[in-house]
Amino acid sequence: MAEYLVDNVFAAFARNPLFDFANAKLKDDNKAFLVYLNGIARNELTNIYRDQKKKQEGKWSDGLERIVTEIPPLPKNATIENQVKYEVLQELPFNHRVVYLTYMSYENMGCYLPRKLQKALREYLGISQPTVRVYKKEVLDRFELALKGFKFIKEE
Repeated sequence: MAEYLVDNVFAAFARNPLFDFANAKLKDDNKAFLVYLNGIARNELTNIYRDQKKKQEGKWSDGLERIVTEIPPLPKNATIENQVKYEVLQELPFNHRVVYLTYMSYENMGCYLPRKLQKALREYLGISQPTVRVYKKEVLDRFELALKGFKFIKEE
């Protein structure tokens, strides 16, 4: 952990070397530079803590997410609602299906898809982000309509 922190501190300094001895408040250059690095280390520790917390909460993106194009098989013990959704999903246009499956596979606990995956999805389907949102909403609306129809038929 300590080596990881040190590596991150010096990588952050190398990316953005803004330290200027003329602006330092301390007279000793070595101490002034250590104080500067200490500030970077504090920020890096905060980032490490946030990353660990995201991993624990399941909100972590490892960059291995891929676009989902195939409908997963329906479990044998699926509820009637899931069976209805499965049937609706099979009848959807390809673009709608890909958007829905990708979002449902990786969007968890209120987190958005990683930007890299969003961009790849838009490029794969040749659509814009507002269109992606519309497709997702249309799928959810179709599910709601199908479930309402199923409940209506079930009551009769």
